[in-house]
Amino acid sequence: MIAMEKLEVQVGCITEDGVCPSTRFKIGIDFGGGLTQRERAILFNSARNCEVGKILYGKVDIEYALNSNVYPRPYSGGINDE
Repeated sequence: MIAMEKLEVQVGCITEDGVCPSTRFKIGIDFGGGLTQRERAILFNSARNCEVGKILYGKVDIEYALNSNVYPRPYSGGINDE
């Protein structure tokens, strides 16, 4: 068991319709302090292997980051925009 002081998750999403619909999720995760690198890696990898991404259809891109202040950021409209 891994005890956490904090867990904050921010999710940004943009979809594009058309011939080849697509969806991009940007997920920022903040575990706070007090965790070892190993514990952070275990929790981060668990989030990345979430079953939800496996049930989505169409082109789906899911991008993860460990600091919640990284994502989500404003989108300019296109799924390939950074």
